[in-house]
Amino acid sequence: MADFMAMLPDTDGQSRTVALRFAITAAALELAAKHGITGLGAGVGMAGIKQCFDAWHSRTGTGKYEDNQIIKQAIDFMQLYAESMRFVDWNSEFTNQDHAGYRKRKEQAHLDEFWIIPAVFENEISKSFETNKTCNVLFGIKWLKRDGKDSRWQFKRYGKGRFYVLVGIEPPSQDSDNQAEQ
Repeated sequence: MADFMAMLPDTDGQSRTVALRFAITAAALELAAKHGITGLGAGVGMAGIKQCFDAWHSRTGTGKYEDNQIIKQAIDFMQLYAESMRFVDWNSEFTNQDHAGYRKRKEQAHLDEFWIIPAVFENEISKSFETNKTCNVLFGIKWLKRDGKDSRWQFKRYGKGRFYVLVGIEPPSQDSDNQAEQ
């Protein structure tokens, strides 16, 4: 296993867990080959498993694949709808049929708050991921706000219900990268 792990790039989190599973598989194949069970020559099993790992790694990268997917889904949603009629102005009395929430404008546009209806957040941003995991990931990159009073993910807007709140159209790190480019 150590020989296989030494051939791999540095990994952490989910990537490391998967790499260890590939290493166990490679070790098992090599052991089976050594005892004549597979008919493979020495090193062939390890090379094949390494090729499979490389294909997996090129698709998922070194980070946490699920976290990256959640962030991508949120970015895609906001790029599609943040500037659309799905988000009405904070003071608007009317909404439309495909209402996603409210936009609360701030002095600096990158600090605008997007108050998102729970059903929209859960069905169009979280999608197949657990809502709590989505919240933890987006909060971890400082995009989703958390109610400091009672540690809830949703904020109450009196007379309108509860909402998830994203600050800015993009995550803060991407937003600051884009400002540096301008």
